[in-house]
Amino acid sequence: VGWGASMPTPEAGKPETLLGSYYEHTAQVGVGYRNHLPHGLHWGFQVTGGPVFYGAHFDGGAPADKNTVGIIEGRLQAGYQFDTFALGLAVGYGEPFGLKRRYLGRSFVGGPLLGLFVDWR
Repeated sequence: VGWGASMPTPEAGKPETLLGSYYEHTAQVGVGYRNHLPHGLHWGFQVTGGPVFYGAHFDGGAPADKNTVGIIEGRLQAGYQFDTFALGLAVGYGEPFGLKRRYLGRSFVGGPLLGLFVDWR
């Protein structure tokens, strides 16, 4: 589950700034590493990739932009290891590829990532 930080400021002659709604779904595979240090510190990283399915709907008459492109994401995580699970903060970046200039929603795909993680074993 994710949320956007803000909506674009509408500008005359730029239909991509009239964003009404946006969704993004992805299924990814990749590699990662996790480590538990003494005193409970937990850290790790992962690099993943796969398809991203997105849809951008615009106010003002521009057609909806619904496409599937590729995305590569990198993520770092740091937190604390409790008895049976780790809890912490994750930061990363998603870089899409295969976007065409004519895709009005292209500037909303990928970008910086910030979130919480829970890791249990």
